[in-house]
Amino acid sequence: MKKVLLLFAVSALATACASAGNESINRNLSAMSDEIASLSSSVNELKTSVDELTLKTDALAAENSQSAETISELETQITYLSNEVSMLKTPPKAQISPAPATPKIVIIEDVKAVKESLYTFALELYNQGKNSESIEKFTEFLSKFPEDELANNAQYWIGENYYSLEQFNKAIDEFRTVVSKYPNKPKAPDALLKIGYSLHEMGRTSEAVSSLNELVSKYRSSDAAKLAQQKLSEWK
Repeated sequence: MKKVLLLFAVSALATACASAGNESINRNLSAMSDEIASLSSSVNELKTSVDELTLKTDALAAENSQSAETISELETQITYLSNEVSMLKTPPKAQISPAPATPKIVIIEDVKAVKESLYTFALELYNQGKNSESIEKFTEFLSKFPEDELANNAQYWIGENYYSLEQFNKAIDEFRTVVSKYPNKPKAPDALLKIGYSLHEMGRTSEAVSSLNELVSKYRSSDAAKLAQQKLSEWK
């Protein structure tokens, strides 16, 4: 009898434990089910929001397309109206009266500014090694201002340009023009010095020495004469 009661108690206890375990599992399953239902609801809400955004996007695209068409139509109308206005502004040829004579505008040049600008530009071209362009501008200066105080300088720099180009015959001609035309101007001694240099470059040493001696004789106190004396001592 005691054994039977003991077995009954063990069985009841096992049943109670199993029931308690099942109840715990059921609770967990119920919680998971609720969570899944909540997630499903959230997914459905998101899907609904996406669908709404898609509809709005399509609507905006349609509006933009319509706006583009409207703008195109407006541009066409504007072009048409502009042409109409132009036609209205222009009277028929038979009604066109001659325009009044346009008054002449007299431009008074600042001669000094033009002169200085041209001379400076020509000298800048020389400094940049643009010798042909520099010759052209100095020649233009002499043509426009032959009696100017800077005329002897312009003539001298034409010679310097040819000297830089190693066209020594032309350089000599230009330097000799300085000496003959402007003998009392500051560039005359420098011109005689460069004549001597040019002759020496061409191998005509005796003529070069004569040119430098002439320089020393005529313009003894000039800086060019001092350079000439140094060269003469070197060439001996």
